[in-house]
Amino acid sequence: MAWWNWFRKKSVPPVPIYFLRQGSNGSAVKQLQHCLNLAMARKRVKEDGVFGKETLLALEIFQVRSHLKIDGVYGPLTADALERRLKEKTKIKKIGT
Repeated sequence: MAWWNWFRKKSVPPVPIYFLRQGSNGSAVKQLQHCLNLAMARKRVKEDGVFGKETLLALEIFQVRSHLKIDGVYGPLTADALERRLKEKTKIKKIGT
C-alpha cells in the first residue's frame, strides 16, 4: 500500500524509514513533511520534497516537544516519536467525532 493511501483507511500514515537531514530531497522528505504537518499544531511545512530550513526548524521543534536530542536529523528515534504522536492524534480524533 502506498503511503498516500493511508487517508482512505483513516489510519496513521506511515512515517519514512530513511535517515533524512537538511539537503535531502525526494518523496521520503515529502512524506516526512506531510507527517510533521499532521503531528504539529501550528507550524506548517511546505510539502515540496526539499529538506530546507523550514523543514529543519519544524523537525527541531518536534524533537524539542518529544524530548529528543535536537540534532535536526530524522532517524529511528525521531521516526518512533513521530509515529507515536500520529497514533495519539488519530485516537483523539476518533474519540472526538
